[in-house]
Amino acid sequence: MNIIYLLFHGLSPYSGISKKILYQVKGFETCGHRVSLCTYSIADNGHRVRMINDEIIDDYGTGKPAAAKRRVSYQCIYRYAVTHQVELIYVRSFHNANPFTIRLFSKLRKAGIKIAMEIPTYPYDSEYTGFPLTTRLGIQVDKVFRKTLAKHVNAIVTFSDYHRIFGQRTIQISNGVDFDSIPLKKMLSKNTSVIHLLGVAEVHYWHGYDRLIDGLGKYYQNPANTTVFFHIAGGIWKSEMHDSQHAPGFYELINKYHIEKYVIFHGQKMNEELDELFNEADFAIGSLARHRSGIDKIKTLKNREYAARGIPFVYSETDGDFDKMPYILKVPADESPIDIRRLIRFYMELDLSPCRIRDSIKNLSWKEQMMNKQPVILPPMIRIAYCTPSLHIPGGVERVLTTKANYLAENGNYDIYILLTDGKGKPPCYTLSPKVKIIQLNIDFEELWELPLWKKVPVYLKKQRIYRRKLSAALSHLKPDITVSLLRREINFITSLKDGSKKIGELHVNRKNYRNFEKNESNFIKELFAKLWMKSLVRHLKKLDKFVVLSEEDRANWPELQNVKVISNPLPFQSGTFSDLNNKRITAAGRYTYQKGFDLLLEAWSKVCNRHPDWELHIYGKGDKTTYQVLAGKWKLKNLFLENATPDMLCKYHESSIFVSSSRFEGFGMVIAEAMACGVPAVSFACPCGPKDIIRDGEDGLLVENGKTEELAEKINYLIENEQIRKEMGKKARINVQRFAEDVIMQQWIQLFNNLLNGTKQ
Repeated sequence: MNIIYLLFHGLSPYSGISKKILYQVKGFETCGHRVSLCTYSIADNGHRVRMINDEIIDDYGTGKPAAAKRRVSYQCIYRYAVTHQVELIYVRSFHNANPFTIRLFSKLRKAGIKIAMEIPTYPYDSEYTGFPLTTRLGIQVDKVFRKTLAKHVNAIVTFSDYHRIFGQRTIQISNGVDFDSIPLKKMLSKNTSVIHLLGVAEVHYWHGYDRLIDGLGKYYQNPANTTVFFHIAGGIWKSEMHDSQHAPGFYELINKYHIEKYVIFHGQKMNEELDELFNEADFAIGSLARHRSGIDKIKTLKNREYAARGIPFVYSETDGDFDKMPYILKVPADESPIDIRRLIRFYMELDLSPCRIRDSIKNLSWKEQMMNKQPVILPPMIRIAYCTPSLHIPGGVERVLTTKANYLAENGNYDIYILLTDGKGKPPCYTLSPKVKIIQLNIDFEELWELPLWKKVPVYLKKQRIYRRKLSAALSHLKPDITVSLLRREINFITSLKDGSKKIGELHVNRKNYRNFEKNESNFIKELFAKLWMKSLVRHLKKLDKFVVLSEEDRANWPELQNVKVISNPLPFQSGTFSDLNNKRITAAGRYTYQKGFDLLLEAWSKVCNRHPDWELHIYGKGDKTTYQVLAGKWKLKNLFLENATPDMLCKYHESSIFVSSSRFEGFGMVIAEAMACGVPAVSFACPCGPKDIIRDGEDGLLVENGKTEELAEKINYLIENEQIRKEMGKKARINVQRFAEDVIMQQWIQLFNNLLNGTKQ
């Protein structure tokens, strides 16, 4: 790809920003792109010029007219880009949104050239506090035009955690490292009597070095066993040396504490001189006052260079790449002096070589950043919010949601959020990608189960009002493109929320058993309530942009709706090995509840185990086993094992030769598909809904009329007694079930998302 890296300023050998830009350009080139660097500078003859690499593309002349012209005349950039068939302009923002930059970006986009604008830190307005008047006037102009400018770019690249800036989608990256340009610090033996601290920066008020100098002064007010020196390499704004707006100037603090010999100013250093300072340093100083500029999360080049050299360091902001590293000392983001004794203790207790520190950030090279986050090849980020009660319960819904969220977060351009009402402080049961963000609304509907009936209704109504308010606020803040409801308590109001997202409802049971009272009990009041509730539900479902069910069988249960789509649950794993079907073991899995029909299974097993006493039945699940233990004793069942739920069901499938599902009803019946993926044929009741969509009767498993225990026993016996047929069905099962493979199912979801956002009929 042919890229222009556009700067509105020049480069300096002493500037960290300049180094970062050159490293970034090198990263693009390493990825195979052709990059031209566009800069502005004052030439040796005093002329103000704009250059691409070493070629002058515009000479603005000298004097004030030239200074003004370079701020409004960008035709040379457009002309060069079109002439040289540039495909992407990568702009380093100079916070200079105005009618002239807008005009440039507009013309470039009309010429078919993509634009990615980098805003490293955000928000940035408060960074200009105390700057000259002309600079502050410039930021006021930027405020007026920045949103309009953002509309003319394809994406904003940022080192922050913001998903949208000025209304435009962002591509979040980290500041990178060019390991070839940064030598590793020499390994020196730890000196417990002398510690050298080093801060490298073009020092501004947000670096907060006054906090460290203040802390150093307080440290030396008492006898010190360890001598601590603070070395500062870089230029320093005069306002920080004298009459700082945020704290006493450096000189005032040094004179106050009489620590002149312990604070050493080296001025600007580069190359070998800078390397030597790093080799002598024991500990590095990052930014200690980013809060002064209104920033709490940032990914500075300074932190990455310190780590690349293998030096532990301290900072006060939030940096997601380093916050949990063992060589990082975090200090409060406030105006308190730095506790030098704490710093000394941290350093003395640390036992990490420079090489190990450097190795911890190999993923932050600019090559990796540019290869993985090339904005031009990325489609627009799609933000998806899932609404569900909780993730800490080991249930099928939780498992499926985790599988889908992980896939989208790791394999596409999706920002995934899961909004929970319950389970505050409880970790997810299933492993969740760190890219998936959890938002806990803390409604605690689970509290209702502990209340008497007369309290439940008013408490529920109150919680529902709170839930609506909190969910509305959360979605308005997130601004998702799509909101997916798992059709719990939010279905009553979610379509009326004005956050702008498309609304999808996702049902994990079938219609006939949605909000089922578990047992086959009924009365007039319950039936009346069920009818009224279903009528209300259908009214809300009609308003959804799409209503997703798990099976074709269940689709037929919703004749009133025109927005129904069938997408089955994805397999949560891809089995690389298969059962040999030689073990005399039958497996079942599910919660110990009425729905799963284990009482029916035990009745069938009473007929199987007498005929085949060398076979075993293992049931894995969560819940109260008492009912089933009583039945087992009543029928004197042999070789029956009522097991607890296990996270290693894959192993249990591999140990099995037959899988049995005895459910009275299902939403889909994922455990059937899981067993089949391991090459285990299934025998299942043809209950509503799911088994008939999964099992091809007589080919890869056997279906039994729902609730018929005699027939269930017969079919189990059939597979026990016909080994060759069992193994042939097992082979077919692991092939046929691939229609539910994660990639297959998730592509159906992705197509649905794209169709909704593009307005395409489906």
